[in-house]
Amino acid sequence: MKKLLEILLATMLICILNVQSVSCQPDLQSGKLIPVYPGSALQTEFEEGDSKMCCSFISNDSFDKVVGFYEKELKIKGLDPSGLANQFPYLKPQVDEMLKQMPAGMKIRFFVLKEVEFQGQKGAETFEVVYTGNGRVEFDINPSQFKEEDSHFEFEWKGEEAPDEMQGNPARAKALLPALPSAAPAGFTREEPYMDEMTYSAVSVQFSKPGQGIDNYYSIIVSINDYSDNPESVAENINPQYDDEKAIKVKGKYPGREKFLKNGSECMAYDRIFAVKDRYVVIISCDKVCDMAIIDQVVDKMKLELLP
Repeated sequence: MKKLLEILLATMLICILNVQSVSCQPDLQSGKLIPVYPGSALQTEFEEGDSKMCCSFISNDSFDKVVGFYEKELKIKGLDPSGLANQFPYLKPQVDEMLKQMPAGMKIRFFVLKEVEFQGQKGAETFEVVYTGNGRVEFDINPSQFKEEDSHFEFEWKGEEAPDEMQGNPARAKALLPALPSAAPAGFTREEPYMDEMTYSAVSVQFSKPGQGIDNYYSIIVSINDYSDNPESVAENINPQYDDEKAIKVKGKYPGREKFLKNGSECMAYDRIFAVKDRYVVIISCDKVCDMAIIDQVVDKMKLELLP
């Protein structure tokens, strides 16, 4: 069944960048963390032809219960194929093609984490929950989007024991926390900051507020990444890479780039990426928030001078 799902999603890959897809470039990713549904089982046995990528999970709970969990945790409405096509009309041809191939009894919900544009094509970073028709609910989570408490699944999938101390320096990561925005913009709620100690030193915080109808949440994610061990990556992250990106200077001194994603005249997403002290890369990734006054307010609430 996993192979079938991969085939179905492949029909949409031009316009949808799945979180497991090798086509999902780092600068296109939302940075949103996805919790593992409680009680679900890590899939380590695969059918012939399945791609063996970490990490796939199976739950015996009801489809609606699993979908409800992710709607609450991600604060995003799960869309069926018709809802996805209605909300993102440019995906309709791919959705129609996928529906032709879906077997009877199969159900899927798409969680659109972020709208993106890649090589001139509009698309979306998505997370999917699938009912396979045999009583099982399946979903995939990329290790880069694990919450800290779920990081052990990657080691289990490899057949390894998780080390007592992950790579990265906890003290160095903790030193970044005071530089995050100290308060939420007006009307937004500030969530608990997240600290990544697995691969490199990074921290992030998310602000969100409810919207109306199917677009029920607006979000702003702010992350600070310490590239002291890989300084050449700083320039790679902040220099414009596509025609629709523009070089900027934040607060008149921090070099970077910005990008808008629009659907006609409507702005759907905005990214602002800039460097501090030639060592840190700050990424402000906004979903359905394109008001520069709000984004400038977020920057003003950061204490970048506290970065070590």
